[in-house]
Amino acid sequence: LNNITASGQLGTGIGSLNLQANVDKVGSQAYDVSGWLKSTPLALDSYIGNKATLRTDLQVNGFIGGSATNINVNGMVNDIRYSNVDIDSITINGRFANKMFSGNLSSFDPNLRFDFDGLVNVGDSQTYNFRSCVYYANLSALGLVSDSLANLSFNMNADFCGPSVDQADGTIEITD
Repeated sequence: LNNITASGQLGTGIGSLNLQANVDKVGSQAYDVSGWLKSTPLALDSYIGNKATLRTDLQVNGFIGGSATNINVNGMVNDIRYSNVDIDSITINGRFANKMFSGNLSSFDPNLRFDFDGLVNVGDSQTYNFRSCVYYANLSALGLVSDSLANLSFNMNADFCGPSVDQADGTIEITD
């Protein structure tokens, strides 16, 4: 097979996906992929050991082959529910390549408003180069502390690398 085009609904024990996918073989074990997926709330409890759901609406395109992956993702994580905490409306526009993410994320949830732009590589040569602005985080509403007055906001610029976070070399600047 050199080309597969599929669309429809995939129902599983953890939820369902509406999808449209195109897969083109471009090498012996290499494939170009493109399409979109929309999910109902997917129950992730058995994967992460806690009550959790995730609902998405994403467009994807890129390359998968052998040990290499390079996928562009645009869209929205409509909501995440983890331990009775809901976070709504996280947009994503970025690229996943092996163990690296490069791009931006933004949350518009009333209890967690942030923007992230940059690169995080957790591969063998860990590299972190990003800017993040947390405009507002209600730590109590996010289930992190019991103090209802605990709120947080800050700007962070990070540029560091190393074999592990404990052995990193570079700078992290936190302001405001």
